[in-house]
Amino acid sequence: MVEDGAEELEDLVHFSVSELPSRGYGVMEEIRRQGKLCDVTLKIGDHKFSAHRIVLAASIPYFHAMFTNDMMECKQDEIVMQGMDPSALEALINFAYNGNLAIDQQNVQSLLMGASFLQLQSIKDACCTFLRERLHPKNCLGVRQFA
Repeated sequence: MVEDGAEELEDLVHFSVSELPSRGYGVMEEIRRQGKLCDVTLKIGDHKFSAHRIVLAASIPYFHAMFTNDMMECKQDEIVMQGMDPSALEALINFAYNGNLAIDQQNVQSLLMGASFLQLQSIKDACCTFLRERLHPKNCLGVRQFA
């Protein structure tokens, strides 16, 4: 019952914390670095990288397809990756958690190949832009050979 001059309050209030998704990924990254709650290990040669399937699936199309389409890997604790540079895979896993990636002359080619394999179009585009902006007569044959 509402008295004269008083306003009736709505029965529903919407509440949100806009930074929660990004903060959540940061917490998951810290948990991963501590080696806790990880449910998958990616292996390349002697290198092993622990991660959370949900983060990989949410951030990397290749893993989304793998983990959501009942492929045999979705039930394996350790997944052997082939044809990728271990440091590129590590950088791309870190990218899945924090959205940051450092591209330089030493890693651009391996990152481009890894991003291609993992279907990360935005990283492929960034690597191609990096190469295009640094194309010079002194390196054009090497870039052509890589392409």
